[in-house]
Amino acid sequence: MEDSELKKVLETLLFITDAPLPVSRIAQLCEIKNKERLETALVELRKSYDEEGRTLQVMQVAGGWQLATRPEYGLWVRKLYQNKMTVRLTQAALETLCIIAYKQPLTRAEIESIRGVEVIGPLETLTQRR
Repeated sequence: MEDSELKKVLETLLFITDAPLPVSRIAQLCEIKNKERLETALVELRKSYDEEGRTLQVMQVAGGWQLATRPEYGLWVRKLYQNKMTVRLTQAALETLCIIAYKQPLTRAEIESIRGVEVIGPLETLTQRR
């Protein structure tokens, strides 16, 4: 695959996913063994987005690559979704929520007994996100 075509494929993959894609996964999808070539193409794609002043940016985050809205344009996304954006929960908060849903009503001590660890952090997260 030519470099120009590779960048188009990378742009497509980053656009369609909602989570950072690790280079290993991208290499697998693109059937590319040379990860250095892939990294170079990703850096060049990021550079072209920056130089052209696009509202989106190619970011290296959380062990992978992602296409995201630049912070200065976040207001428009929030207006579109009226602050009803998807909120992700940590694994601990999700486990705590499952226990509450399945066994309610129960106390914090009972949740901690079931999970085997303190749950003050996950409970605070859940109460803040109602």
